[in-house]
Amino acid sequence: MAEFFLSLSGKLANQVIDIYLGHQTVFNTLVVLYGILLALANYNLQRIQYLLLKQYNTKEYAIVLDRLARENDDSIIGCIREKMKFPLIASPFFFAIYRISRRNLIFAIGKKEKVSRKWLGELLLLEQSNTPQIKE
Repeated sequence: MAEFFLSLSGKLANQVIDIYLGHQTVFNTLVVLYGILLALANYNLQRIQYLLLKQYNTKEYAIVLDRLARENDDSIIGCIREKMKFPLIASPFFFAIYRISRRNLIFAIGKKEKVSRKWLGELLLLEQSNTPQIKE
């Protein structure tokens, strides 16, 4: 039965399968390592969320995101970077990893806490306007 489906898939699919079977240890190891990296980054995001709730003395993420977007100094981000041993964050809904920055925290926490797309966009624009620009 499997041979029948492989014959339907064509020559290219058979070549891809042969490449995978020849190097499956390498591919599977990379996938597992990336999964571990995602798990650590997601755990890091949870710890950062707890720290931010504690820092801003609130239980609502909407208030945290608003204050984080409106701040001008990077002292809270510097404090978070010092406390975290692992410099990456990841949302559980994406397979992407981000480094710790104010913009990435707003984006990841906003997506995780299901903030509306419009308000998240406004927060990101507000954060961008509050970020000091480097003059060359």
